[in-house]
Amino acid sequence: MEQLILMVPLLVVYVLLFYHYHKSRSNYAIYYALAFLSLGVGLAIESTYLASISFLSFFYWLATIRLLEHLEFEEKQELLYASPVPLAAYIFFPRLLAVIIIFVALSLTGFMMLMKKEKNIKILGALTLILALVSALGEYKSFFRYLSAVIGISIGYVIVAGISEVDLVKIKLSEEFEIKPGIMFLESVPRDLLKVALVFSRRPPEKNDGKWFWITKLEGKNNIGPTDLHKILDLAVKHIKKGGIVIIDCLEYLILENGFERVLKFLAQLRDYAIMYNSTVIILGSLDKLSERERAMLRSSLGDNNV
Repeated sequence: MEQLILMVPLLVVYVLLFYHYHKSRSNYAIYYALAFLSLGVGLAIESTYLASISFLSFFYWLATIRLLEHLEFEEKQELLYASPVPLAAYIFFPRLLAVIIIFVALSLTGFMMLMKKEKNIKILGALTLILALVSALGEYKSFFRYLSAVIGISIGYVIVAGISEVDLVKIKLSEEFEIKPGIMFLESVPRDLLKVALVFSRRPPEKNDGKWFWITKLEGKNNIGPTDLHKILDLAVKHIKKGGIVIIDCLEYLILENGFERVLKFLAQLRDYAIMYNSTVIILGSLDKLSERERAMLRSSLGDNNV
């Protein structure tokens, strides 16, 4: 009976994460959801506990790598290949060795998150290390199984309430505007979005968090020259592939430095990537200073619905 009582909150976490995935299409959310579902099954059916924590470790590894990619807009494809190790350990190795390997795999995901500077990621990393220990001990003592459920619920709360801020902002934005994949021209966006989107702007960032780039001819760590459209495109595409939103708050300056036709080609490429990966690029500002011919070219290249 106690097992079923503990399984219910884990199923709630699973449903919340699955709903979050359905709304935002952030693939890390579905992997975390499956990880907690696996743990819940192991709590409900004692004979499957070792198998369940091997699946927990497998899905948790996938989820963590995808989450770090999502936050850093940098692919970590080679790390994904290690995800089946806990499953292989459960199938081919003796019980004790399998438990040790599952513990190590879960612990590594915790250490990866502890190395990040974001507070919520560090909290998630610390909770993951605790989960790794108590879930491994749960194979031998039922008390630790119950404790692993409590830790799992805490992790689910951190993910839903804290880690997914960027996705929650996207959902909120979609409720305020008719968000479509591709390029959108808006005169303003919620301030919360500026905190989580990848931003290219004529204004320097209030704080250097690695997601705000100052478009200027001055040298600096997070500065990009206005004519370096290739670098802007490269950074934007990496972010788009992770489902993130890109904001360009310097269109007039880019046109001034590069010419309208070169910037139009740049925007057309961005639009194609955004559509391919179901993401959005927002161009901030008014188009009033563009000629009618230039606005017509924008409509032709980017679509009537975007301009």
